[in-house]
Amino acid sequence: MEPRARNRIETVIGIALIGVSLLIVGYLTWQTGSSLQKAGEPKTVKITVAPPTPSTLEMWDAYERAQKAAWQEALDAQLVSATAQWQAATEKEMLAGADNWVFTFYSPTERQLIVVHVNVGSARVVHRTQMQAMPAQLAEGRWHEGPNDALLIFLANGGREFMETHLQAVIDLHLGNYEGRGPAWDILASDAESRESVLVVIDTETMRVLTHRP
Repeated sequence: MEPRARNRIETVIGIALIGVSLLIVGYLTWQTGSSLQKAGEPKTVKITVAPPTPSTLEMWDAYERAQKAAWQEALDAQLVSATAQWQAATEKEMLAGADNWVFTFYSPTERQLIVVHVNVGSARVVHRTQMQAMPAQLAEGRWHEGPNDALLIFLANGGREFMETHLQAVIDLHLGNYEGRGPAWDILASDAESRESVLVVIDTETMRVLTHRP
């Protein structure tokens, strides 16, 4: 082969190799830039937060759970009373429900009182005792709606002022037969330090105040 032709071929091959090299360098540069861009992009991380578990129960929810627990002991068990308590609570906290409820049922066939404790996590029978004389059982009525209306009446009849004056006051709520006159909400606010208290008893059907002390 003539030297002149050989030089031409070598030149063409050299140019081709340079072109291939530039293509490879360009591709690698593009890949690196793309990777850096992706690495620099902010990542969106979805975090699922479980809603807080409520610590309070409305009376009706607690009652239904207590009734199921009592019926496991005696199918004819009927409600006699219900109680709840708050300490250093706000109006909003009281109206939202209570941490603990205690329900007392009576079984005529077993002649037993059945006491059920209910909180958010459980509903269990905590006490059973024989009782020959049948206590007054609560007939179906407006008390099923819960104590909120009664609590508002209590607050309007000295309860609010008492709670504002005694920040550590204990509020005891009791539902039961009141002096043989039928179901009533018995709400007592008391302060251990001053030994002061205020009591409001409210008829569950008429929402009329039966007793107000002092």
